[in-house]
Amino acid sequence: MPDYVTVLPVTPEHEVILVRQYRPAIDSDSLELPAGHVEDGESPEEAARRELLEETGHQAGSVELLGCLHPDTGRLANRQWSFFAPNVRLANPVPKQEPGIEVVMCPVSELWDLIDSSRLSHALDLAVVSLAILKKKLPPIGT
Repeated sequence: MPDYVTVLPVTPEHEVILVRQYRPAIDSDSLELPAGHVEDGESPEEAARRELLEETGHQAGSVELLGCLHPDTGRLANRQWSFFAPNVRLANPVPKQEPGIEVVMCPVSELWDLIDSSRLSHALDLAVVSLAILKKKLPPIGT
């Protein structure tokens, strides 16, 4: 299994960019952070930038590694590279968006409601959000 990348992108307007897409494994739409696999010959940072652009049409000026996690130590040897991308902006020109993905803008202040209501429930995404809070990239819950 190739390594994963997950990006927590935040706009200058303090909105987190999420994606909604159908996931056959749960037979439902899922609200998630932009994510994907690290391709052969690609660094995790390059993969994070590529996935953000492909899934959302947004570019990151800078990306910061929040941490490298092990998604499932009982079954998988791959890693999840977790990135924070502040001040992301819509690309110009906007590339053709990956099919089947809806971009959802969420004010940072409403992110906790999405988590509390289980509308944002992807465990790997919650780990990235936790790292961002720990590293003071996002305000703590309830502020």
